[in-house]
Amino acid sequence: MTGGSGPISTHEVIGNFTTTPAGNFGTATVTCPPGETAISGGFFLSGSVFPLRSERTTVNTPGDTWLVDYQNTNTIAAGGAATVICSPDATGS
Repeated sequence: MTGGSGPISTHEVIGNFTTTPAGNFGTATVTCPPGETAISGGFFLSGSVFPLRSERTTVNTPGDTWLVDYQNTNTIAAGGAATVICSPDATGS
């Protein structure tokens, strides 16, 4: 990623909580506002829900989204939410 010289401005966006039935796999995503790039990301998971993949991906423009795949090992429905740090000053590549 590139930006201008010096620090870049950032802000966090938290996606909607997704729920997955017991013993199943789920996906949570969150997309930066138009014209912004995802520079980092993560997740909030409930109970016995384990992350399998957490990475930057593309929905509208290169590198604008954070995706989390997870497994729900609970005996009840559970899930999580993806989070992303966005910047209007960085460009995805």
